[in-house]
Amino acid sequence: MNVVVGIQEGGFNGIDAYAEHVAAAGAELGANMTLLTSTPAVAETCRARLHDDRIRVLDIGLTPPSRGVETMQRLWHGVRMRRLGRALHDALSRLGRTFDVIHLNHPGLAGVAREHADRIVVAAWFWPHSPIGRVRETWRHTRGGSPRRLVLSAKSIVFYRSDQQGYRIADAILCPTRTLADQLTAQGRPAMVCPPPIRVHESADDVAEDHAGKLLLVCCGDLSHPRKNVRDVAQAAKRFSADLGPITLRFVGGHAGPIEQAVRGLPDHAKAEFPGRVEPSRLHAMMRTADALVMPSLYEEWGYVAVESLFCGLPVVAYPVYPFADMLAGGLGTVADDRTPAALAAAIERQLAAGRDDSLADRARERFGPNVIGTLLRRAWEYEIDEQPRTATAEVA
Repeated sequence: MNVVVGIQEGGFNGIDAYAEHVAAAGAELGANMTLLTSTPAVAETCRARLHDDRIRVLDIGLTPPSRGVETMQRLWHGVRMRRLGRALHDALSRLGRTFDVIHLNHPGLAGVAREHADRIVVAAWFWPHSPIGRVRETWRHTRGGSPRRLVLSAKSIVFYRSDQQGYRIADAILCPTRTLADQLTAQGRPAMVCPPPIRVHESADDVAEDHAGKLLLVCCGDLSHPRKNVRDVAQAAKRFSADLGPITLRFVGGHAGPIEQAVRGLPDHAKAEFPGRVEPSRLHAMMRTADALVMPSLYEEWGYVAVESLFCGLPVVAYPVYPFADMLAGGLGTVADDRTPAALAAAIERQLAAGRDDSLADRARERFGPNVIGTLLRRAWEYEIDEQPRTATAEVA
């Protein structure tokens, strides 16, 4: 089976990482995999990171945008999709063949790829998939004043239309949660549950730093991003009981300045560390020795770092927002009672009291592990959705 997957643009986000992880999973299934990246530099980085001769990595020749175009892309999703679409079309045309499957991380590119593949598979990300629901959810999880919320809510309609166009064309839509898959199925779309594949370094090259007492990890590409809501961890830590003993909060990621300000005034038994962005091997080493991963996000399309954490045996503490009700069901972590720092502090204390569970990593792999996700990917690539066995989603329920 010849499968093309794309597009990895080199960003520090789950949607970019998705293409790379799918390529690796497909190679394990024995498929002939081609990973498309935006530029030669990103292609070179992916080759080094994958270190897998079974995966052909090609760039689509996307030229760096001018400052004006870059600004337009941030303001208007359609500009970015048109640039990606033109480059993708040209790259697929240069390859000069029809592939069995083209698997896309951006549904809006399905129309461009249609003529180049027998089967189009796309990843779905945003829940809920409805115009009113998308505006409502964007407004709810956006921090800042009304002007900022209005702009982002308006942009959410553009994202919705792009997704809708791709869903109409796709032969299969892979959803990270049953909640989203059920909604799209009810709308008549060929959707199934297939969480993103994730790779974790089984043996770390680096040894995590020693720490006294409990260690809490917070990890995201941009610690200052409003939706990641990392400031709430600092506020929660100021409520920790001294009975917990020494606690270290380790904030892993970039743009830490606002959080460094937010952690001023921590109690004497708590301290904060800022190692910056780290290599996956070092992060996974930290996860194997920490006590909890805290994800105070107001919304996530999925949450790669949460699953990486679970694979390392590290429980997750999160707010009661999508997708954590689905993801952490079955005792994979602790969900706060509400979206306040006080509730987050209480949830962290409950998780610390419960301690690490030696069975956590195995239970997480039973739901999100490579064998399970590999089986689901193969079904998505080989079958019409209504031809698949009805148990296709039961394994990740």
